[in-house]
Amino acid sequence: MGVSVEVQEDRPAADVLEILPQNWASFQVWMAVQTQWRVAAGMGGIVWLGLDYGAVGGGVGRRPPEGGLDGNNGFAGLRGVEAEALATFAEGET
Repeated sequence: MGVSVEVQEDRPAADVLEILPQNWASFQVWMAVQTQWRVAAGMGGIVWLGLDYGAVGGGVGRRPPEGGLDGNNGFAGLRGVEAEALATFAEGET
């Protein structure tokens, strides 16, 4: 992806994010489309509905993960990340 990451030795371990090789494609997809949410706003506030898969397809098409994308190495993982994000958003609403 052309991204370089510098490791700072003085950073606390809590700030370090380790990504397993089998999750790398899902992470790349997430980074490309993490802003593409469908939300509903009303008197009660914002409700996060999920990712806008039309926009996700466009984002992935413009920046496909290294090694390509299939249901096993990217999209299925993206759905898992989406589910965890929705659960986290819901925790903040209670």
